Amino acid sequence: MWTPQRFYAQNFEDLYLYRLFSGIDKGFYVDVGAWHPRRDNVTAIFYDQGWRGINIEPVAEVFDILSSERVQDVNLCLAVVDDIGADAVPLLVSGDDPTMWGHHRLLSEAVFGSQASFDRHSHSSSKRYVPSSTLREIIERYASNRPINFLKLDVEGWEYKALLGLDVKSLPEHQRPQVILLEATVPQTRLSASHRKPCRDYLLDCSYEYFFHDGLNDYYCDAGLRLVYESMMLPPNIFDIPMIPIGYRLFEGLAQQKKDLAALAEARKEAAQALRALDEFKQQLAAQDHVIEQLHAELEQRSADPPNAEAVLRQVSGKLRQLLQR
Repeated sequence: MWTPQRFYAQNFEDLYLYRLFSGIDKGFYVDVGAWHPRRDNVTAIFYDQGWRGINIEPVAEVFDILSSERVQDVNLCLAVVDDIGADAVPLLVSGDDPTMWGHHRLLSEAVFGSQASFDRHSHSSSKRYVPSSTLREIIERYASNRPINFLKLDVEGWEYKALLGLDVKSLPEHQRPQVILLEATVPQTRLSASHRKPCRDYLLDCSYEYFFHDGLNDYYCDAGLRLVYESMMLPPNIFDIPMIPIGYRLFEGLAQQKKDLAALAEARKEAAQALRALDEFKQQLAAQDHVIEQLHAELEQRSADPPNAEAVLRQVSGKLRQLLQR
């Protein structure tokens, strides 16, 4: 059994999945709507352990971050659909910085073409087309011989279309995901999403059992596997040793503040040293000014005696050279 250093998922999805699969050192996942490689990510702890999988993320800006870290995974920048013939689908990207906001939405062509629908969203939203594929095509191409331990779907309302594109009933036995979890609520609410019942009916008809809801996602298990999932029913608790996401973020914040304070203290130390050096330089300048004044007075005093003028000039020049060489 392996133990992660911490959890990342926003709603403890990785904790629940870890309870199911902690006895498997190197499994395989398919993450649809993968998002950031760490922040709120469901598969990060599995990747760190040595699992590998397929990550699908349609937002190019986020995909670039994801693919730069998940170099051992298959990373695809596309949308998952139910239509094999669809080349590209519309995507509504929210916010000026797509990497900071996760509620980007795939749209139908009818909605995509409606300016009224677009105006209901933030003025900083933008519309674009992204390439698309079905889950069936993706799995057959990149994981044809790999048993899939779990499939995660978080596609902002397109979960049912994604399942239809997988065509679960006709999947070879070894390609049937052991566990399927999918977002089942309207984004940022506790309300059941419109796709929740169609997804449940479809998966039950494909010999999956519904066994858990974590407040955000529904979890289904291949009925033929008989997984022991009683541990899933426990909420996150003190015996889940690795840090939970919120606690770890606080810890990271405190650690960063400590680093900032140390850097500030070092900067103050360097500033104090610079001030001392400046004071010493001022003192040297003052001493040099004093010597110059003395030489000037001596020159004026002796210049009145022409026979000694040349000797005085040589003496003053020598002292000035010594002064400049300090």
